[in-house]
Amino acid sequence: MRLLTLPLPAMRGEGWGEGHPCVPDRVDVGGTFTDLVAVDNAGKATLTKVPSTPEDPSIGVLDGLRLLAETLGMERAALLRETERVVHGTTVATNALLEHKGARVGLLTTEGHRDVI
Repeated sequence: MRLLTLPLPAMRGEGWGEGHPCVPDRVDVGGTFTDLVAVDNAGKATLTKVPSTPEDPSIGVLDGLRLLAETLGMERAALLRETERVVHGTTVATNALLEHKGARVGLLTTEGHRDVI
């Protein structure tokens, strides 16, 4: 597990959470690692990286939240209470397509609608 804290330009609007600690802002679940980023009201970002858990991606997210909370000196539940929003992204489906590891699927459409997707 890796941790990195670095200064970033302020990313919050005026009046956001005066006195509030960092809160998780972004979660990226990848095939190998799950990354979480929290930005405080001064614009300082804290990043955590934990191994992804392909059998259940939520486990990796919860592990990352635990590490992020510990780093910020908080309990995970307290960190989540302070959370206003979470932006989630994942490359799991993209990787499955690129690596041809997904299930075989088919698509049936009505005539004339083959390019709907």
